[in-house]
Amino acid sequence: MMNEEDKEFTTIEEITSHIGGINEYNILRDWVANSCPEEELENWNKAINPDSSALIIKTYLARLAHKYDSSHGLEKRDIDDEVIDNILKEKRYIAAIINEEDPYFENAMGQKGSINNFAYTIGNCTQDPPVPELLTFFPYEGTILLALNVLSECLINGTIKSIKDNEAIEIFGIIGAGGKIPIRIRMIDKEEIKEVHERFTTQVPSNQPIILVDIPDVNGYFPDDKEFIENENNKTYLKNIPKWIKTSYSDKTISSLVIDLEKTIEEAFNKKNKDSENEKNIKHLPIPLWVKGILVIGFCLFTFESLSFKTTLNDAVLKTRAERAYYSKDYLSAINMFEELIIRYPEEKYLIKNLGYSYYKQGLYKEALLIFSMLEGKEFSEKEIKLIEARINDSLLKLGLNYKGEKI
Repeated sequence: MMNEEDKEFTTIEEITSHIGGINEYNILRDWVANSCPEEELENWNKAINPDSSALIIKTYLARLAHKYDSSHGLEKRDIDDEVIDNILKEKRYIAAIINEEDPYFENAMGQKGSINNFAYTIGNCTQDPPVPELLTFFPYEGTILLALNVLSECLINGTIKSIKDNEAIEIFGIIGAGGKIPIRIRMIDKEEIKEVHERFTTQVPSNQPIILVDIPDVNGYFPDDKEFIENENNKTYLKNIPKWIKTSYSDKTISSLVIDLEKTIEEAFNKKNKDSENEKNIKHLPIPLWVKGILVIGFCLFTFESLSFKTTLNDAVLKTRAERAYYSKDYLSAINMFEELIIRYPEEKYLIKNLGYSYYKQGLYKEALLIFSMLEGKEFSEKEIKLIEARINDSLLKLGLNYKGEKI
């Protein structure tokens, strides 16, 4: 199999179509040569040369095209390439190959997520300075989204330093209750790298380093652990991992690192906001899409999916704290935070449901019933409906009422 990035591009059309074609390329070339600071000419020569991969060239041209548009008071052009467009907006694109035999799962909240054979980042190598791309064989979508994005941000901001071939790092703070479940990372070594590029990271330049992101199961066991191997629930995950990928860390020096999840996300968002302040055509800044992946609590992290509504970073973090309060049985704090969120997102059914649950758990049954009434007409899974109905009926009983609201 030929690596996608090693295919020769025979025409310039293939590397310029995403910015509008050859004419737009020529305009950008002339602009850089005649009107831009010398630094931009150096960037051009560094990116546009025979040794550069298609990904590097196309990403540079897209960024340059947006610079040109901004400097000329034009609306930013659409980038006609999903991967490149996502790199510009979110720093990276996460490619995930869905398991065709068992493609989806439904979590305890009734939300649907994909089950994947593997997933990897595309775009870390286009950052300044470039950092390694990430590969994981963990199957479940929500955790993949969170782990690969947060780890990428930590590589970019320097929280995670370079990793030597004989080293591995256990990263705490991303998954599990209180971030107590570690994720292990190590470099794909020279015996694995060629096949990794040919079989998995096919859209990444073949000269780029790759980090393996090893995510444990819900019990905290890694694929090399006996308990992991013997657990039937890990069958799909175990099948994902090729026999030639080393799952043992016996030859590695393992160090530990604790990540401040909220700080990492806030810094990433604030930098994106700062980078956009001087762009005339920016009127609002949406939260990076991957930040939605933080909205998971404890072991629910392994199955819980991202928010379905568009939100600000503060609201995303507030929802995280509200759910933490709920699962920690601090229902009054959860009520206060869910109420604040519902003021801004009155149609978000999971916020309404969680506020109702919080009132119910706190013993405020009248308030719980009022909130549950707001769920009328909203769609839930059969399991969720049964749970909601059970809490409505129990609230009625606690208040001495029947299902019609009459005294009994």
